[in-house]
Amino acid sequence: NKKEGQEKEVAEKHLDDLLKFIETKKCRRIPLMDYFGEEYPNEECGMCDNCLSTDENVEDYTIQAKKLMECISELEESFGKTQVVNVLRGSKAK
Repeated sequence: NKKEGQEKEVAEKHLDDLLKFIETKKCRRIPLMDYFGEEYPNEECGMCDNCLSTDENVEDYTIQAKKLMECISELEESFGKTQVVNVLRGSKAK
């Protein structure tokens, strides 16, 4: 089911909004309220993951993500998630 015209534009706008929300390092309440046409009076809510996050508890999972993508690519996407997990864990099961 492929979207066309205005429906596609709206879907792309929603996807763009979602990506901005996911990738922001700022308070998540601000873009969420903005999406619904409201303003948040503060710079931080003090309750979302970004407001509660500190640099000391941020971890980089880039290497793990790359290994996962390489594994899926090498398996040519012909196996389910259980098989991919088994390969990544080093399982000898066949």
